[in-house]
Amino acid sequence: MTDDTTFDPVYRADCPSRTILDQIADKWSMLVLAVLHEPRRFNAIKRRLDGITQRVLTQTLRKLERNGMVTRRVIDGRSLGVEYALTPLGHSL
Repeated sequence: MTDDTTFDPVYRADCPSRTILDQIADKWSMLVLAVLHEPRRFNAIKRRLDGITQRVLTQTLRKLERNGMVTRRVIDGRSLGVEYALTPLGHSL
């Protein structure tokens, strides 16, 4: 029996598409992307996603930002805050 993974790189563990598939198959990622159809602050995202913890939302947003789907902007002013928005790549999903 031959090993098909040697011929088809999509099935290999080091295939770059696996990172993206892992990201969008995540329980919360697609919901976060849907909520970010317009830029929102962290707490506004958390309020919209019933059941998500602060820790999981933080991890999800960091992962989305690292993969180029979300941008993070620090808002200066009387009350400091962070606003998240979709990148063109995030919109394309």
